[in-house]
Amino acid sequence: MPIKIEDQAFLQVERILPPPSIEEFYVDIEDKNEINAVKSSSGIMRTNLPMIPKLFEWRLLKEGDELYIRNQEKEKSLATVIDERYVNYKGQKMIYNQWGQEVTGWSSICIYEWAVKSDCEKTLDSLRRERLQEMENDN
Repeated sequence: MPIKIEDQAFLQVERILPPPSIEEFYVDIEDKNEINAVKSSSGIMRTNLPMIPKLFEWRLLKEGDELYIRNQEKEKSLATVIDERYVNYKGQKMIYNQWGQEVTGWSSICIYEWAVKSDCEKTLDSLRRERLQEMENDN
């Protein structure tokens, strides 16, 4: 990534491959609908948050809900939830991430951080974190 400081140009280099520790790329095979905190060998704490099926179970998301991609023109990115796996975007049935990629033009997207539920103006990530906080407060 180029950085300009006064009249000088610098490159910021970030090593991607090989990874510092392969354990950081392992995925636990567990119930992904429950929150899990995992500490990697590098000491970084990673959290596995509930996924879209859990949002349906909690009734935070349902068929017919409208979603849009934040920082994009709402009308141009609007999609309707079909089920736990698919949305309808411009008459096409596609998975959530595929829709996000189509709207943004990005090669990948974390749909939870970018998809906003129209009726409450909150991202899917905010909705699930708030629900988890409520559950924690109830215990």
